[in-house]
Amino acid sequence: MINKKEFQKVFDKLPVEKVELEKIELSAIKEIEDALRKAFSLQIQMKQNADKAENLFQSVNKENKKLRDKIEALKKEGGIKYFKVERMLKELGMKPPSSLDKTFNAFSNINTSRYVSNQGNLFPK
Repeated sequence: MINKKEFQKVFDKLPVEKVELEKIELSAIKEIEDALRKAFSLQIQMKQNADKAENLFQSVNKENKKLRDKIEALKKEGGIKYFKVERMLKELGMKPPSSLDKTFNAFSNINTSRYVSNQGNLFPK
């Protein structure tokens, strides 16, 4: 590669018009290179943002899975208790109150799957 002194010697030997044209071309090349450097920098920033979003997503998703498991355990526990109470009431010849059925049925309305996602790796690495 030519150093700055050698480059200047070449310019000194060229006609003024040619030198000015070369300076303009070099200036344009520098501007394009600067734009490319900025674009690469922005690309790195985009990837960092995507990684942050993915990490946050995974963290929240992990917490939601724990909460879902707790809800499922409560559903199971509620079902077991419901059937015990229902059986005891039937043994006593009584019909379970409608509030017991409503409460038990409300468990089936709890949808935990929509709050947990398996859409990991949302952003390409």
